[in-house]
Amino acid sequence: MSSRVLKCRVRCRGAVLPGNFKIKPTKMRGVPSNGMLCSTNELGLPDDGVDGLHILPEDAPVGTNIREYLDLDDTLFTLKITPNRADCLSVKGIAREVSALTGCAFRQPEIHTAPITGSRKQPVQINAPADCGRFISRVIENVNAKAATPDWMKQRLERSGIRSISALVDIGNYVMLEIGQPMHVFDADKLSGSLHIRRAREGETLECLNEKTVSLSENTLVVADEKGVLSLAGLMGGAASAVSDGTQNIVLEAAWFAPEIIAGKSRQYGFGSDSSFRFERGVDYRLQADAIERATELVLQICGGAAGEMVEAQGELPEAKQVGLRLGRLKTVLGVDIPAEQVETILQHLGLQPEKTAEGFRVTAPSFRFDIEIEADLIEEIGRVYGYENIPDDYTSGRLKMLELPETRRPRFAVYNEMAARGYREVVSYAFVDEQWEQDFAANADPIRLQNPLAAQYAVMRSTLIGGLVEILQNNLNRKQNRVCVFEIARVFSKGSDGQFVQNERIGRIVVRRGHAGTMGRENAQCGFLRHQGRCGKSVEKQSSRVR
Repeated sequence: MSSRVLKCRVRCRGAVLPGNFKIKPTKMRGVPSNGMLCSTNELGLPDDGVDGLHILPEDAPVGTNIREYLDLDDTLFTLKITPNRADCLSVKGIAREVSALTGCAFRQPEIHTAPITGSRKQPVQINAPADCGRFISRVIENVNAKAATPDWMKQRLERSGIRSISALVDIGNYVMLEIGQPMHVFDADKLSGSLHIRRAREGETLECLNEKTVSLSENTLVVADEKGVLSLAGLMGGAASAVSDGTQNIVLEAAWFAPEIIAGKSRQYGFGSDSSFRFERGVDYRLQADAIERATELVLQICGGAAGEMVEAQGELPEAKQVGLRLGRLKTVLGVDIPAEQVETILQHLGLQPEKTAEGFRVTAPSFRFDIEIEADLIEEIGRVYGYENIPDDYTSGRLKMLELPETRRPRFAVYNEMAARGYREVVSYAFVDEQWEQDFAANADPIRLQNPLAAQYAVMRSTLIGGLVEILQNNLNRKQNRVCVFEIARVFSKGSDGQFVQNERIGRIVVRRGHAGTMGRENAQCGFLRHQGRCGKSVEKQSSRVR
């Protein structure tokens, strides 16, 4: 009988496992224990599918720190990508961006063309050309669906926040993270006839990979065969055509879907995916063939098989936009004179391929940059790469000529100043008021109602300033304010005789002064209605105008 030495992961006393579980000396069935043999789950590592201890290879060096052996001491970068930079949602995109920022040369990933040894093809037909610009399929026969995902791929997926599922699924996710193209894998033997990229039809349903069955709307793009819907395009695949351990032949899919047809579908159906996150922001429309070749290379390497020819169908693809950049405008906006040679170098590192013109450069936006549309976009790119911190602080000075205000504007500001000089404070209230206020303060039974009010108490437009002033008065009195003198000049709204809406400016004010008991009479006399009415009239009359 031959004996085999098993090598496992062990945590000694003093170690702390996930969940704040501390290893300390204890007794197990009466035997002293100073450590613990661990599974991958207990160490917080990706699940290896083994129920129990994870057995290391025989050549694993005894006594080596598991962090060193598994290369766990990695550097984690947390990147917050803005919605306009979907090209940076991959390692390739980040490398291209780092190249632009550092000036280092960008090296394109090597994509190897797979040898064609299979005979099967998967026909494709695009029935919605405006929604799907390109769709490529490739059949790979005789794959080993039970093949294990390599540890290096598992670790990279896990560190990128993606759970390892199976080798075939992991390969699609890996290609997406590596070069930025979402992919899908079908079981070829579960398909019937050609693949059709079309809009969903009334009454169609789909059981998705997340075990959720959804009723499809006609605004949804789907991938279907002769029998029915197979997947929600760009969002999630269907359970009926998914790969499993029994899969022998697969169809690789790489497509370009218009962002407009994918946007909002995650919210509509209540779930999203890494694919939809990228498609709704924009994917490089020239990347699909490279993605198929890269995925084929990994499938043949890990799962074996025989690859057939690619089948491509094309719809309406975006047109590359040409944008001009004027060096004079660049200097005006950024406030710094950047040499033309440096501008050209920055544009080249960004992959924009500039052409010289009389005023500067002309740039053709690359297929991976959907956000380059106008000159301001190029100026922003130049400033960002050049470094805003390199732009000197310079306080621009100049002579400003004060222009006289039009006659129709002068009285209003004069009234502001006059009211403030008489001790009033200006207030600003909402133009939206409670409907009951209109009835109470303006006897308005048919106010202008809002179609989408902010709240029930802001349902109509005011036709008088009184309601807002009363509310301000109430708030001040509730806070024990003994003296309230406020005014407001603002628009009020009403319906004209022809049914059209009319806007007019009005001035309104409200005054309350509370004195002590011994002086109440005199205080009230001084603040009587007629006296303050006279003050308001004089304030306006003094400026020889009326508020318009």
